[in-house]
Amino acid sequence: MRDRLDAPIEYSPLHRGFFYAEKTFRLPARFAAAEDILALDMTKTLLSLYRNIPLYESVRRLIDNITAPLAGEESGSRTETWYEKRILAPLNASYPVDEKIWSAILSGLRENRIITFEYQSTWREDFMPRRVRPYQLLFDTGVWYLYAYSEERGGYACFPFSGYRT
Repeated sequence: MRDRLDAPIEYSPLHRGFFYAEKTFRLPARFAAAEDILALDMTKTLLSLYRNIPLYESVRRLIDNITAPLAGEESGSRTETWYEKRILAPLNASYPVDEKIWSAILSGLRENRIITFEYQSTWREDFMPRRVRPYQLLFDTGVWYLYAYSEERGGYACFPFSGYRT
């Protein structure tokens, strides 16, 4: 289980037995069908469109862990699958997202709380303080936007991530 399911198993000499080192670890409730694992592995190509956001590496590792048996990674050597060079996603130019900004915005969305930041609009040279109530994240043509209620404007606005400063 430790090797195939990446289970955090350790041995206790005191109890003469094994135990889970992480209390939150759970075995999968059921194993997915081969077609479902194949579909998930194929999504890695689409995931590459989001490589400049902080979540990318975590999601890629998760997909790799789930689909490892499909790619023959159990023995430690990875074999190329038949579809890796046949399914392509055009890479849009995308701006890297600062991890601190990403985390602050996600925290504001999750906790439904007001966030503050300095923002430079396309039409201004200086950064202005903003106080917003985040509503939703949008991704369009390689750019992430925060759709939020702006306290300064008294209305909703879209803020591209490229204009933020912490």
